[in-house]
Amino acid sequence: MIDIGQDDKETRIRGSNIKLGNDEYSEGIKKLATIKGIDAMQTGLTTLYTVPLNKQLVITSIVVRCTEATDVTGEASVSIGANNPDYNDWLGAYYLADLKDIAQNLIYHPNNLIIKSIYQADDVLKINITEGATGTSQTLAVDLFGYFLPAN
Repeated sequence: MIDIGQDDKETRIRGSNIKLGNDEYSEGIKKLATIKGIDAMQTGLTTLYTVPLNKQLVITSIVVRCTEATDVTGEASVSIGANNPDYNDWLGAYYLADLKDIAQNLIYHPNNLIIKSIYQADDVLKINITEGATGTSQTLAVDLFGYFLPAN
């Protein structure tokens, strides 16, 4: 059963299986992962998610949150993707400007018509800290949202 509701501000579609054309999206958009404890002071890679077998993944948004910060004076630069070695095919190098305390987060959601990768089974998405933040300490968490398609 599909329940469609609409009011002045939004349209809601709920159901266990929603069939659009020839594709079946049985899980809908959901939070796929939360990765905590990313040290923004250190450059390097952190795995965010590995696409399950027999699935393709469409990422709809990513939230980068500051979970701990002490005297952050300069922002980190990050990229996100699955293209080894750069890991930047979803989000190219981006400075986390103004993400310097725990009351702030960066929500990256494409708001223009742009092309992004559809990730295949066993693709490994990573955040790449290409320039570390400066100051005493900063810790990040990343929330990954998206939905699955059947594998080709």
